[in-house]
Amino acid sequence: MRMIRVNPIYPPPGLNLELPSWTPEEYFLRIGGDCHDYADKFETLQEVFSLDSKEMRAKGVPCKQRKYILRTRELLRCGVLTFEYLGRRTVVGKIREL
Repeated sequence: MRMIRVNPIYPPPGLNLELPSWTPEEYFLRIGGDCHDYADKFETLQEVFSLDSKEMRAKGVPCKQRKYILRTRELLRCGVLTFEYLGRRTVVGKIREL
């Protein structure tokens, strides 16, 4: 994921990460990585943040997208990436135009 400038959160949120009221589709549109095609496999954002790789595989999410989702999730938990930054990304408008 390309990040222009993000100030890390200190201390990092870890497992106490507060999730916004986005749907999985909105979240996947914002993170990019062709993950928006698999948003229908998840019911809530909490489910996205609680499943591991094997459970995502059972739902039918390909390896490349699984790795991308898990990496983004870990960056959010470490405080390197923020939901505020994801909210400002302009990729959402570009995908909706397609």
